[in-house]
Amino acid sequence: MVERINLDTLKNLVDGNVKEDVTCVIKFYSSRCGYCDNLKPVYETLSEQYGDKVYFFAINVDDPVDETPPVTVNGVPTICMIKIDNEVKVTMLDEPDEPHPVTWYWLEYMKDFVDRGLYR
Repeated sequence: MVERINLDTLKNLVDGNVKEDVTCVIKFYSSRCGYCDNLKPVYETLSEQYGDKVYFFAINVDDPVDETPPVTVNGVPTICMIKIDNEVKVTMLDEPDEPHPVTWYWLEYMKDFVDRGLYR
């Protein structure tokens, strides 16, 4: 399941203000982005494959904000992972060499990213 979060929640994750060790994947999207709309069901499928091992979130970059986000997003869609164990690790998914023509990111490319983050 994908849960929509706001900038305050993202800041709490990046600052490590959580009560347990977690791995979170966050999709930054815009409601005006065709790739983002098309990626939504693929991202939901990805979230279903990991069950309760990983939390999946989405943030709309079009939402008004009063402060600078704690993660730099240069375009949408953008995917990042925040892994919190003894420390906070933020990793951005690299742009694909060959973007998917409809969704930008390929499902297997995102799955590989999550797997690398879980098992490093």
